[in-house]
Amino acid sequence: MHRLATEHHVQWLARRKRAGVRYTLVMPSYPLMMLTLICDIGWIVQLVGGIASIASYGLGSMPMRLVLLATLGTLVGAVFAGHLTLMREKLIATLRQRILSLGVASLSALVAAIVGILQLALLARVGMPWPLTLVTLTLGGTLGVLGGLPLLLSYRRGVICNIP
Repeated sequence: MHRLATEHHVQWLARRKRAGVRYTLVMPSYPLMMLTLICDIGWIVQLVGGIASIASYGLGSMPMRLVLLATLGTLVGAVFAGHLTLMREKLIATLRQRILSLGVASLSALVAAIVGILQLALLARVGMPWPLTLVTLTLGGTLGVLGGLPLLLSYRRGVICNIP
């Protein structure tokens, strides 16, 4: 039902000469729902872990500045993805919309996962316990990448109808 409404919306945009070049998310509905759920949970966990890490450790070190950038990037990507959903343009998006939503959020999740893994490895090397904030940040970033990257890579150029 949602795909049909999206296709009607893009046809309306085409009649008004505002459709642009569209990319269709070509993935069956059930994997799409599961990956979206994993991605959304990852973004929420990453945001909580990032905010908690910044609150605990401040912005005095370069890894914490990267955590701040990753947290802000995830927030921007998630807000833009929500905006596309409200506009019924998430499944059939322009290249710019695709990059600003899933691209920014997935890249930010990747940065958060890498920074978290490196910090956890450093702490393990010196024998210190792992803080829950870094574990949360790493887990959220990993889930965000595992859910968001397949969605980002499954867009195909053109408006494709009748996807199961």
